[in-house]
Amino acid sequence: QRCEWEGVVYQNVLFLIREKKLILAKYDEDQLWNAISENDTEVNQRVRKQTIKRKKKTEYLEQVRSERSLKKEMKERERRRRREERREKGENSEEESEEESEEESEEESEEE
Repeated sequence: QRCEWEGVVYQNVLFLIREKKLILAKYDEDQLWNAISENDTEVNQRVRKQTIKRKKKTEYLEQVRSERSLKKEMKERERRRRREERREKGENSEEESEEESEEESEEESEEE
């Protein structure tokens, strides 16, 4: 277990040296441990911020998806309502069928 712990310490020290946050010659053991714990705190804060950003982004994307599906559903209801009105009036001549197919193709292109 000590070997694992020393490995973790070693990795932290290497990271700090690479980031130029630690110059070994200037540190005694207490300062070394303080530097390592500060680095851990920094990393934890970064991870926490990234997690919060990811969560907000996910919530935003879910909201956008639900709004899109709601708009799509409203368009579909409106389209059905118009069809029903035409059927009730009995005005399904060839002209209106062509208009209806044109409207549907326009709405489909808008959705894409």
